[in-house]
Amino acid sequence: MTSLTLPHEEGKESKNILIFSTAYHPHIGGAEIAIAEITKRLSSDYNFTLLTYRFRKTDLPYEVIGKLEVRRLGHGTILDRLFLFPYLAFFSALKIVREKKIDLMWVVMVSYAGIGAYFLKLIKPKIPFLLTLQEGDPEEHLQFGKLGMLGFWWKRLVTRADYIQAISTYLADYALKAGAKNKIAIVPNGVEIAKFNAKIAKSQTKTAKEISYDSHTVSRVSHYTVITTSRLVNKNGIDILIRAARELKFQIPNSKFQIRIVGGGPLELQLKSLANKLQVEDVIEFAGSVPNNRIYEELAKADIFVRPSRSEGLGSSFLEAMAAGLPVIGTNVGGIPDFLANEQTGLFTKIDDPKDLAEQIRKLGQDQNLRKRIIDNGRKLVQDRYSWDAIASQMKTIFEELL
Repeated sequence: MTSLTLPHEEGKESKNILIFSTAYHPHIGGAEIAIAEITKRLSSDYNFTLLTYRFRKTDLPYEVIGKLEVRRLGHGTILDRLFLFPYLAFFSALKIVREKKIDLMWVVMVSYAGIGAYFLKLIKPKIPFLLTLQEGDPEEHLQFGKLGMLGFWWKRLVTRADYIQAISTYLADYALKAGAKNKIAIVPNGVEIAKFNAKIAKSQTKTAKEISYDSHTVSRVSHYTVITTSRLVNKNGIDILIRAARELKFQIPNSKFQIRIVGGGPLELQLKSLANKLQVEDVIEFAGSVPNNRIYEELAKADIFVRPSRSEGLGSSFLEAMAAGLPVIGTNVGGIPDFLANEQTGLFTKIDDPKDLAEQIRKLGQDQNLRKRIIDNGRKLVQDRYSWDAIASQMKTIFEELL
């Protein structure tokens, strides 16, 4: 395979960074978005090559996206990922190292790709090894998932890494518990602020919307939308949001509210069945999966963002909602406390407590001063600390320290 030589600033020798990630475009999640945004901003300083899994036969085995060289390994079968991919990643990386000087290996998440990088580090110990932690699973899964193999590889990768970048305090602390001994920096995921600026004026007009639950003013209540943008898996607690809908519906029978669930996942049929059983299907809309570049449009139509998470690595969906001018409600788990201060940048709800979640939604309707404060503080926080430009700058500092 012939590698493309990508253009850089004249006279400047760019360092070569080899990225290991089990998934990448077109299979996009928070980690994959982070890779795209960071490499896009730093491509004039570094040459990036990414090794990833070829999920489908229709996925191109090789392409250049922007200035990022992407090599997808395997034949597009699940057997490749479960059994062959770690070895494919190792041997492909070894071939690249023999062809050209690799200055840094960057592993994104403890995953199949990371196993290949671990083997490469054993053979090429002088190549600096940066490990990024993006995981949002509960600790029990991180320890015992995949028949205990996930915990096995967590310990080996965090102890082998020369530097760990965690997206939240929670993950940094967990890395220490897993045995990390080298330097750890907390650099979160970011938000593409510009995408929300065009929609923010519309969102901000909702701060004055009256959502009153007093029996004397219920006839003046406007229609409002509670939104969640979440993969339909157990950790995101969408079942609790559906149960909260029942609390709201029967406590406030004359109010006009809608819960819009944006996202797909393995629990979709189960959650729809729960909504039917609880007789709230008339106030809940399952919108299905929406491309990432249209999420901001969905958020601009809503009034409140909710995700009653059972675990969370960081919670990029909250940050996107805050950027869109929505007040957010979340649980005090994982990385959420890094950005959510109760009644300042959002509201906390108790884990697995639909009655409390319903009460927090009501609170945002009853107290417009609280609602406005949360919206203003949340948006300022995202602009100040979570722009991709700022995140890329912090990652460049880490790269330079390792190089």
